[in-house]
Amino acid sequence: MNNKQMKLFIALCIVASAALVYSVNTSSSQVFPIGDGENKVFYETYHEFLDSGYSKSSVRASSDESSQRIVFNYTLSENQSIQEPFSALFFYRKDSVRPFFDLSDYNTISLDLHSLRGKRIPITFTLNYKGFTDKDKLLSNLPLTYLLTYKSAGVYDIALEDFEIPSWWLREHNLKKEDLTEIDFSRVNYIVVGSCQLLERGLEDKITISQVLLQTNNRVKFLWYGLFLLVVGASITISKLIRRKKVVVPYSKVDIQEKYSDSSDKVNAVVNYVANHYADPELSLNKIEQGVGISSREIGTIFKNELGSSFKKYLNLVRLTEVKRLLLETNQTISVIAYNTGYSNVSHFNRVFKSEEGVSPKDYRESLK
Repeated sequence: MNNKQMKLFIALCIVASAALVYSVNTSSSQVFPIGDGENKVFYETYHEFLDSGYSKSSVRASSDESSQRIVFNYTLSENQSIQEPFSALFFYRKDSVRPFFDLSDYNTISLDLHSLRGKRIPITFTLNYKGFTDKDKLLSNLPLTYLLTYKSAGVYDIALEDFEIPSWWLREHNLKKEDLTEIDFSRVNYIVVGSCQLLERGLEDKITISQVLLQTNNRVKFLWYGLFLLVVGASITISKLIRRKKVVVPYSKVDIQEKYSDSSDKVNAVVNYVANHYADPELSLNKIEQGVGISSREIGTIFKNELGSSFKKYLNLVRLTEVKRLLLETNQTISVIAYNTGYSNVSHFNRVFKSEEGVSPKDYRESLK
């Protein structure tokens, strides 16, 4: 490639990059602040299905010269018969012609929010699933949830592909993810901002929302394109340098398995990794493989032959061992203990604990007093 060709290539890259940058977030739909007419959106709060003793909540609109906000206040119920108290703010339409939010043209939801105390805020879409949803039947809308880790006030962009069907809902209806093959994002009936399950009961929290925006986000595509240009540019530069001067690079083969002198070292590496990362709710064989440099297939064999257990059973044993220690030695709430030991759903945690120990975490703690 001569200098003229190089300049032409660089010019084309600049034009293509500019076009791609322009295409980022070119499509969007605003849920809040709320529009008028056919775009009108309403909002309310809800809580447990109880006649009394339920979590308290309220919502109000607030605005100044520069912005509008929704202020969602809630206090989780102190009724100890409720294992997992909750409250939530939800957005919905009343239009009989267009009753749903159509998310099929978008891949990201963007929320501008501030949380007073809550640190793990569930964001949920509920979908009207054809052939299954029944307006007269509770919990028949299909939920897709993302657990937002709140760090500070600001904008949080969440990819729709990161939302998952909660395991409790699948168990409630005796379904598997594979049974739900026709998820239609054009039929979203509610967009929900939930209460933080880590929050202490009886303690008031406040979530202030300044914006809820659906958008098409091409940032990932842009990053891949930038990486492609970087690789091409580097290749051209290296090629030109090689032509100028031949470079000899010393080479020696390195086997990643050499760092483990025998099988016991591999077992120790796997055991230590699990011991240090059991609190990760997404811990998997693939993550262990990336962490210790042993194939996931061999790690599975280690659990089976060396540790006498499957990976899931071993991980559950490690987590429950720590759970029982925390129940005995600390005053942390059961929901905090659950999240700190790798369980992302308190209801699921309670069922697993009772299945293994024969009693609920609460009764187990009571028996230790």
